Amino acid sequence: MNYLKWIRKTFPELGDISCETVNTYIQEAKSRSELLREFLKVLGFSFIVIPFNLFLSASDIQAPLYWVLLLASIFVGGLVSLYFEQQLIKKSLRKIVSSKYS
Repeated sequence: MNYLKWIRKTFPELGDISCETVNTYIQEAKSRSELLREFLKVLGFSFIVIPFNLFLSASDIQAPLYWVLLLASIFVGGLVSLYFEQQLIKKSLRKIVSSKYS
């Protein structure tokens, strides 16, 4: 996600803030939430990919369909964890910007 574009659109009061400053905020938000983001990735994998794959292995699905569904479940699990990761970074960026410009 382009956090630089998002932060400029969300906080127009920042005006012509430099890209380096915004990138510093983004790196700070990512480092603050790194452990929680990894935890969310594990949860996304654990609650979506593993149960669905257990269902697939227990069912009697033929090989080509099995692999398509397997890859689809991994894709969906990745998208869910990516969505929550982006929301967490956005929330952290809001806190950082509001604390520095309030």
